[in-house]
Amino acid sequence: MDPSFIDTFVLKFSPPLEGCTRSPYLDVKGLLTVGIGCLIDPPTTAADLPWEIAGQPAPKAEVLAQLRSLKAQPGLARYAWNTPAVLGATTIRLSDAGVVDLARSRMIANEAMIRKSFPRYDSWPADAKLFAHSMAWAVGAAWGGIFGNCRALLCQTPPAFMVAASAPPGTKASDAAAPCDIRTDGNPGIVPRNAQNRLCLTNAQVVQDRGLDPSVLHWPLSPLNDGTVSP
Repeated sequence: MDPSFIDTFVLKFSPPLEGCTRSPYLDVKGLLTVGIGCLIDPPTTAADLPWEIAGQPAPKAEVLAQLRSLKAQPGLARYAWNTPAVLGATTIRLSDAGVVDLARSRMIANEAMIRKSFPRYDSWPADAKLFAHSMAWAVGAAWGGIFGNCRALLCQTPPAFMVAASAPPGTKASDAAAPCDIRTDGNPGIVPRNAQNRLCLTNAQVVQDRGLDPSVLHWPLSPLNDGTVSP
């Protein structure tokens, strides 16, 4: 995977959608999370991350104790990751580099799973790949098995990117009418992700239809207004 593509996803695409924190927190489902929306549940899966307390390496036993304590406070899932109640629930922190390294490693691991669901993934336009990683970040790397209609459209020859991104006029995001949409019930933060996902797929369709260089990532713009396509 192109390092610049990884950094675009980790440093530019994901933080506005997920936030970015060195502190562990509970997501809306009560699952332990840290960094740029990286799940670390159950606690044992995160014990070996480079946690610190006051800038010094944190003992593994203390890390596990704090993560288990946080997990045992499901009421904190009602609060955002940057609220005093959440920040005060633990003292363990990741370094800035630790946050980025964790996100990068998760993205690379997700790609292996994405390829299993989408054999032609490597030939997709870069914007379609960004969409695939966005879905993996939100619902899991095996999302192709959950969003069957979307998967079928993207596995066509050629992939029907625009159809996967389409929804009837006036459709509400909570209706999840477009094949690529993630339902927003109980999680309004998904609304902007759905919008970004549709943009990525729409861009991919333009790249495919116009025969543009598939390696060029157009997000957050469109190839129709970023100078790539001549009037």
